Amino acid sequence: MKTIIKAPPRRNPQDAEATTNRPENAATGKRLPYGLLDCAIFLAFSTSLIFAMCATGRPGA
Repeated sequence: MKTIIKAPPRRNPQDAEATTNRPENAATGKRLPYGLLDCAIFLAFSTSLIFAMCATGRPGA
């Protein structure tokens, strides 16, 4: 069985420039995915759900 040797992928010179020009700070341009109101709504629903699951659970289980 013959071995097929594949050539490495050709890279566009413009893409090479784009990958080398990185910001100095890694956090530049990043923002939080959720706002404060979203976090508050999640906490309210999750705590009430956990409380309901614990309140309706079988004791000693």
